[in-house]
Amino acid sequence: MTAGPVRAGVPAAVLVVLLTLVLAGCTGLPQDGPVVVPEQSEGGGADRAFDLDAVPPREGATQVETVRGFLDAMTASPVRLDVAREYLTTASAEEWNPEAATITYGDRSSERVRGGAVSVRLADAQRLDGSGVWRGALGPAQETLRFSVALEDGEYRVVDPPNALVVPTTWFTQRFSQAATYYFDPSGRVLVPQPVFVPRGEQLGSALVDALIRGPSDRLAGVGVGGAGGAGGAGGAGGAGGAGGGVVRSFLPPGLRVGVSVPVSSTGVALVELVGDTAPLSEDEGVRLLAQLAWTLRQVPGVTAVRATLGGRPVRTPSGGEEYAVSQAIAFDPLGRRASSRLFAWRDGSLVRVSDGDLVPVDTSFPAGSDVRAVALSVAADRVAGVSGGGTRLLVGAVGAVGSEEPVPGQVAARAEAVITDGRGLLRPAWDLFDRTWAVDTGPAGGARVRYVAGGRVFGLEVPGITGRRVTAFVVSRDGTRLVAVVGAGSSADVVKVARIRSDTRGRVLAATTATPLDRSSTAAQPLLDLAWTSPTTVAVLTAVVPDELYETRPLSVDGAPSSLVARVPDAGRLLSTSVSAPVAGLAGSPDPEAVRYAWTRGGLVDLDTGITEPFRTAGASGVDDVSWAGYVG
Repeated sequence: MTAGPVRAGVPAAVLVVLLTLVLAGCTGLPQDGPVVVPEQSEGGGADRAFDLDAVPPREGATQVETVRGFLDAMTASPVRLDVAREYLTTASAEEWNPEAATITYGDRSSERVRGGAVSVRLADAQRLDGSGVWRGALGPAQETLRFSVALEDGEYRVVDPPNALVVPTTWFTQRFSQAATYYFDPSGRVLVPQPVFVPRGEQLGSALVDALIRGPSDRLAGVGVGGAGGAGGAGGAGGAGGAGGGVVRSFLPPGLRVGVSVPVSSTGVALVELVGDTAPLSEDEGVRLLAQLAWTLRQVPGVTAVRATLGGRPVRTPSGGEEYAVSQAIAFDPLGRRASSRLFAWRDGSLVRVSDGDLVPVDTSFPAGSDVRAVALSVAADRVAGVSGGGTRLLVGAVGAVGSEEPVPGQVAARAEAVITDGRGLLRPAWDLFDRTWAVDTGPAGGARVRYVAGGRVFGLEVPGITGRRVTAFVVSRDGTRLVAVVGAGSSADVVKVARIRSDTRGRVLAATTATPLDRSSTAAQPLLDLAWTSPTTVAVLTAVVPDELYETRPLSVDGAPSSLVARVPDAGRLLSTSVSAPVAGLAGSPDPEAVRYAWTRGGLVDLDTGITEPFRTAGASGVDDVSWAGYVG
């Protein structure tokens, strides 16, 4: 079989875990065809993952029937591949490695026989790697799988199966969910999520740890274990190189494997046995290893703490104990330990706090009557950046105490500082946890320029795929590793693209990866108006279906995985498209799962989960209709 694209990894982590659940025998009696679907019990829904029994090859099967049976046998549930191996030659059965990749497909066409090979055409085929990370759609040429078939002991058998688990998308989404494994930024100061697909059910913890220890891909990693990195200020390197730069790093040493499983005690302690020959870790390394495990395993219901061993030795907590509470990892929270959860707005040149619809003034160092617009607040809500001068200047100023019911006179005396003065069309800025202010400058000539302000200095950053293009909106992840932008695609529809930001162990920005599109399958023909985070790994995009009347928000996973794969996740409501019948001006979203997501108009908020509209009020009176921005920090 020609299988170039399918030999690049996919849920090995997932498949190994599922196989541990398989019983030696099948359940139920075989019927006609390679898979038996047990009778649906009362109350079963469309999303229920039914048990499916694989059926071995029948005597005298044709070449096409043999290939068809092999593909169908891979859909056994619980997963068992011993029957699928019966469709292979003896040599192929020993060499076949379905843990190396997973391919999902929407449909498969009729099989064709030519020159001793059977061709099968897959539609809407997607590929995942050995950790469960989505790696993209298969190209047109790659979607055709060609199986060589030969006679062995008088029966047709497959000679060269793809090193992959090849299953329908519907089968996959009924049994897998998208979660996240957590690594560190290169400075070792903040956790960074990596979306992965893992099996549902009791083996979720084992699958997550197995995916975690496989580590980030080579293109994202760049810093090995060897200390927590400098804790100095995160500044800009002006594009200067730095040894060991990357997007993320892992403090789990290479060459490890997880023990038989990750059991959870009755008190919520996950027991993680990391097997491998490795040197003892320093205290800083051990703490960050525990933090990676804790933040990853907190997605498993009931887990409150982690106890880990490395090569048979317990990994100690800072206090010398063996149980690391999930809450201890809050020090590395990717959302920011000091992050404000308040909702803000900009009205008539002033910052206000939104409290149950009421607009409460907040003191800032922006001069009264200034033309500041397009504002963004730092993650701690202690500073504010805004665009002035018709898009030519970026000002950064201080913010008063937002917890006060009334502004404190004279609380913020210093004037705002102009950090960029040569803009051509600055978009609304963004902040990350390292107190960097990000700006995208657009203009009639030359396309977009990406810049950031760190330590009072301005640096430029070349972002292939975004720099020089027409950009209308952008956001930056709080961990400072992702830049997502709406990029014009000439005469075709706008495209949402994501680039990863590389930095060094001191937190200095080094470079950016080439921006790649997110889920082209859901690209709308209408212009994309706004972006907002809805979780650490998803953004929502706003589209005007009928301007001033009907708007739509659609979710996108930052790994680019299509909605066909991520539609069924634990927090499914955050991945559903929403229509709003109102003159929407923008989105107010946050990566904090506890934050309410809104569409905002000049006169109020529309809750995207409930559809309830709440008008803005000032001093207890309704009728406010001059709000020019509403949103959360970041």
